[in-house]
Amino acid sequence: MIRTRLFKHFAAALLLAVGASSVHAETLPSSLKIGFQKYGTFPILKARGDFEKRLAALGVKVEWVQFPAGVPILEALNANSVQLGETGEAPPVFAQAAGVPLVYVAYEPKNSTSEAILVPKNSPIRTVADLKGKKVAVTKGSNANYFLAKALEGAGLKYSDITPVYLIPGDGLAALGSGAVDAYSVWEPYQTVATRSHDARELLNGEKTIANYEYFLARRDFAETSPKILAILKEETNKADAWALQNPRAVAELLAPELKVDADTLEVVAKKQARGLQDPDDTVLAYQQSLADTFLSIGLISKPIAVKDAFLGKTATTAAK
Repeated sequence: MIRTRLFKHFAAALLLAVGASSVHAETLPSSLKIGFQKYGTFPILKARGDFEKRLAALGVKVEWVQFPAGVPILEALNANSVQLGETGEAPPVFAQAAGVPLVYVAYEPKNSTSEAILVPKNSPIRTVADLKGKKVAVTKGSNANYFLAKALEGAGLKYSDITPVYLIPGDGLAALGSGAVDAYSVWEPYQTVATRSHDARELLNGEKTIANYEYFLARRDFAETSPKILAILKEETNKADAWALQNPRAVAELLAPELKVDADTLEVVAKKQARGLQDPDDTVLAYQQSLADTFLSIGLISKPIAVKDAFLGKTATTAAK
């Protein structure tokens, strides 16, 4: 009888231990691929190296994959060629509409003035209304694409009143300089590069039109199975953000060789940058839904989407030590 009771107590304790273990266990991947652009938070995180070190201690190898814009990052996310990526506001809307299994992991604060519609300095175009009938370069599916649509709307124009010329950032700047297009809607650092070094001027920036959030996005399957990695990502990003806010010149010198832009220009950009990672909330949910509704109304996406379907709900904020 005593043996039977002891066995039952042992079995119960064993089951309890196994159950607790399964609740807290996380199967970590052997590698993690992250999509990034030349300018943003991820290049700073990459250069500091602390995120890779912490994941290496867990047996996870980090590989950084560079892209020219946000849309191709999320195309790679769809193919599982990367599991994490950093983009602006518009790419996740296009991606969700295309069925990409993404979720919003975190976001950086508003940087409204870090988007602008540019024209040549000597252009007769003086207001957004003057863009009617003109060719405007923009990267399709980008923040700048959304900004352009809202700026036209604010001036009483339809998107169809212009001829959009869809180009990646570097090509857009070249097209503006050669006269192939009349205007160019773009984001930083290309915006400041154009006004400082390529005889462009701002027709309008996004201050009164858009938020210009920066998003960290993940494949849903990765986010659901790797909360510890996401928590470490947030911790190290917050450290990188704090460093960048205090050291804009160092940020500029860090990124200048990759961007092939002088450090003085990049310092101007770095000083404009708002930083401080936040979890997805109702504010950005409503904002992203407004983007989706705008793109649907002008025919850039073909079906309505519910942005809330790409929100995980409660997200990890503190890594297990």
